[in-house]
Amino acid sequence: MAGYRDILRGREIRHYMWSGLIRGEKVLACGTGIGAPALESALGFLRSYGADTFIRVGTCGAIQPNIRPGDLVIASGALRREATSSAYVDSTYPAVGDFWVLQSLVQACEDSGYRHHVGLIASTDTFYVGQGRPGFKGYLPSETRNIVHELSQQNILAFDMETSVLYVIASLRKFRAGSICAVVANRINNEMVAGAGEEICIRAANRAMRLLIDMGTV
Repeated sequence: MAGYRDILRGREIRHYMWSGLIRGEKVLACGTGIGAPALESALGFLRSYGADTFIRVGTCGAIQPNIRPGDLVIASGALRREATSSAYVDSTYPAVGDFWVLQSLVQACEDSGYRHHVGLIASTDTFYVGQGRPGFKGYLPSETRNIVHELSQQNILAFDMETSVLYVIASLRKFRAGSICAVVANRINNEMVAGAGEEICIRAANRAMRLLIDMGTV
């Protein structure tokens, strides 16, 4: 476990990390925690160590009927339905992944025969009301009651909570980033399989990193 000192608050922020080598290049796996603020803190820490290529490996909830639990979703871009990225730049600024990282993720899935989907996802600040689920005591604000149906009609593939802030900060700070998520639920079909696709999601990300290294882009 490694950490760094938050000077303004006088406390230490910690992230669990594992290091290894792929094709002789040092690679770190870092647990960022849940949500955009947690991922933002991890990015600052990792960038201070010189990291310049990031692949988010996580989970998501699909909102298209053809996407099944156990499938993988590669986010070409993300709706910014979280507030952290807006602290950095205007809300009209796009959240898009790096071309070469996305290409490598797609190639990794195709080479391995993993069922995958590529497109836009929506990153939210909350697991419940922000994704159209009733919160404490059934509370659900009117603006999110139909959010699943509306975003599905807009061809958004899934919900997550981190990708948009990763893509915005990556673009601003000029480093490479991509995001691949295992589908653990389908909100349209009311399906959920805990842990579905997580292992192959990790394998796909590792293979993508090897491809990037072989191309000389890392």
